Amino acid sequence: MLRKYFNTACFTAPGQFEFGNSPRVDPDLRAKGINNFDITVVKNTDLTERYKLQFRAEVFNLANRVQFSPPNTQFGASTFGQVTAQYNNPRLIQFGMRLSF
Repeated sequence: MLRKYFNTACFTAPGQFEFGNSPRVDPDLRAKGINNFDITVVKNTDLTERYKLQFRAEVFNLANRVQFSPPNTQFGASTFGQVTAQYNNPRLIQFGMRLSF
């Protein structure tokens, strides 16, 4: 059995031609926030008075943390109340070099 993010037994379908008593946006049901750290390191070097060289290293999601998507909120679905996907990208590193003249 997959683990539920919230108690799905609290919800039932209203009768025909009736409205439910749950608000459209429930303030008690929240997904976890984004916890992502990015860093950039830049080194500027003057080659001559006219030519300048810049080296950059950029790291996205430095700690390589997994962040899960919000739980499925579609009532009646087989995955109702379950977190089934990853929300962010893994650690990405990119390097760049720029010659200015």
